[in-house]
Amino acid sequence: MIEPLDTPRLHLRPLTLADEPRLRLILQDLKVVYAWEHAFSDEEIHEWLLENLRRYRTDGYSYMAVETRDNCELAGLSGLLTEHVDGNAIPGIGWIFGQRFWGQGLAQESAKALLSTAFRMPGITRVIATIRPENTPSISLAERLGMQQNGIFTKLYRGKQMPHLIYEINRDGWHPLSAKQ
Repeated sequence: MIEPLDTPRLHLRPLTLADEPRLRLILQDLKVVYAWEHAFSDEEIHEWLLENLRRYRTDGYSYMAVETRDNCELAGLSGLLTEHVDGNAIPGIGWIFGQRFWGQGLAQESAKALLSTAFRMPGITRVIATIRPENTPSISLAERLGMQQNGIFTKLYRGKQMPHLIYEINRDGWHPLSAKQ
């Protein structure tokens, strides 16, 4: 399983059941989770958390709690994910941050640490991010990380087809020091 990570301002660690109450501040904020087109209910948050705990066991990674190092406040969630695109399982990355932490570079800081970790893992030679076309802040972050758009696909979520852009970076193209600030 992925180990905790520290960056200059953040501590990333695997989620636990004890995180459930704090997840509500993020996953029940419609402005944060607008790409899902609904805020999560308490039951959906519980199921989401259980799914992430399952992914730790099966994949070795998933979303992690991203806490500020100065006061251990939950700023967001960021993680390596197994994405399923057109029947293929591909290593991916995702991030979800609380509104009051937007614009501070924390998502980028966590994503850089996770990409560096991913490219040290055996067998991972590329990582994708699947992003809704209207999610311009995430598109901008993917591009700052050096990811390039490499396709589009449709996810079926709650009975609705939702287009997603595919951003990608490979191990040879990853240079954490050259990722744009």
